[in-house]
Amino acid sequence: MPIPYADQTLATNADLSSFDTPDSLAQAYVALNTKVKAGGVDLLGDELAKDPAITPFKTISDLAKGYVSTKKMVGSIENAPETPEGYKFNPVTGLHANVKAEGIVKALAPIFQKAGVGNKAADAVQQGLLTQLSGMMVQQEAAKKEMLAKNETTLRTEWGGEYDARMDNVQKIWKNVGGVGNVKESGIENIRALAKLTGFLSEDSLKSLGEEPKAAITDATAALAEINKYTSEIASTGGKHAYYKSGSEGDKARAKMNELYALLQPK
Repeated sequence: MPIPYADQTLATNADLSSFDTPDSLAQAYVALNTKVKAGGVDLLGDELAKDPAITPFKTISDLAKGYVSTKKMVGSIENAPETPEGYKFNPVTGLHANVKAEGIVKALAPIFQKAGVGNKAADAVQQGLLTQLSGMMVQQEAAKKEMLAKNETTLRTEWGGEYDARMDNVQKIWKNVGGVGNVKESGIENIRALAKLTGFLSEDSLKSLGEEPKAAITDATAALAEINKYTSEIASTGGKHAYYKSGSEGDKARAKMNELYALLQPK
């Protein structure tokens, strides 16, 4: 028997027609009220409550907080500028002199723009990249200076008072074979090898290292000037010049003098 309601709209309500006693209606109300107070997501209905996007949330309150958080996050996403030139980057100070910041940033901008990276994020990346690159260069430079100092100490110990003269000859050979920069930066083993090579060169060859090739002497006047110069050079050595030595080195020095004297003879 239907529950007699004073209000006819209640008496004809389809949702209430299933309750045939006040007790059954009251029990349904209590159950619903308890569920509402608990705020469980099952209030959304089975289909929504079982949706993978909803299941991480236990209550309607948790779901609402998640929604607000997501909306804030989406709202904070910054779009990339329409062109690479639209980026406004903050300059990074105190960089190593060899860090060409302008060129690097100019190369990065199109990459950022194509990837859809906003200005704020792109600026943070370029600042971090430039700072890291500068730090690496500083470390490398310090390591290089340490290596050069260590190598010099080692070679000075090995060569003693001949260090400066031998290093000068090594640098000249390094330049003649096409080496770039200071030979000291090529490594200690390379320096030792070049120094060993100087031991196979004559005094004249060592003195001529790094010099421009001399023009050939073809007349008596130039020959006489060269003889005077060569004689003074020989005399300055106190008898230690190759001219006084036996073997191929001495033969070569004496042959040079003979060739010069031959130019003084009338043809």
